[in-house]
Amino acid sequence: RIYDTSPFGDKVQGMTVARQTKDAAKVILEDRSGPTEWKNDLIKLTISKDVEKIGDYFFAGEGDDGFNKVERLICEEGVKTIGKSAFDGCDGLISASLPNTVTTMGESAFYSCNKLATINIPTGLTSIPEKCFSGCVSLESINIPDNITSIGNEAFSRCNLLRSITFSRNLESIGDKAFYACLLISRLNLPKTLTSIGSETFSNCPILLGVYLPEGNALMSIGAKAFYNCPLLSCFDFADNVNGWSTGATPLDPEALSDEFTAATYLKTTYSESQWSRP
Repeated sequence: RIYDTSPFGDKVQGMTVARQTKDAAKVILEDRSGPTEWKNDLIKLTISKDVEKIGDYFFAGEGDDGFNKVERLICEEGVKTIGKSAFDGCDGLISASLPNTVTTMGESAFYSCNKLATINIPTGLTSIPEKCFSGCVSLESINIPDNITSIGNEAFSRCNLLRSITFSRNLESIGDKAFYACLLISRLNLPKTLTSIGSETFSNCPILLGVYLPEGNALMSIGAKAFYNCPLLSCFDFADNVNGWSTGATPLDPEALSDEFTAATYLKTTYSESQWSRP
């Protein structure tokens, strides 16, 4: 490792993790052993292009051995893997720049980064893992690029300030509780390719007003309580996808679902506790 200031100084302002040799082997960050007394003073962290993998829990912020004061993270092009809970609980992290070379990210990678306000999702990923950004209470907007086809369970749950979501145009599934208790979401424009919405996916979104699907959409499944406790939901637009829906053995009237207000009422109260599906 190469540090751009001494790790043993009175105040560490930045650190660069980089290669010291020019051989073909890539760096894998997995061993957290070594001096730790300087970690809580680290403010800026740059991961060099020569680092291929960031291991599980490597920069996790919880406890005295964590990286609790890192405010800015820059991962250069070349990083391919971010492990499980790699930055879990980095309470000071405000912004993170991730390269498009990242193809694998573990669950809870940025879990409970309370101050995280800005982050990009790499175009090398095809899915957002479980609990990846859960509890990032300062995150206000997220752009989910078109390479993403699935969003894992609880991926953005309890992101209290999240108000703007741009979904991938190739998204196929949204997992259970993926946006549970996102208190400021008021409108959802879901993509044409979406086939399934999980259980409690958007439940406890208190100011959600409308959900909109485009003509020719592929939606086939809505999990139980997907829109439970969304008291202001008054519009659910199925577009032309109103035929064949049922909740268990109970068929749902296509004409009723054609009415956006009735469809919203069914989803948030009348049939909220049932799984919805169509052939």
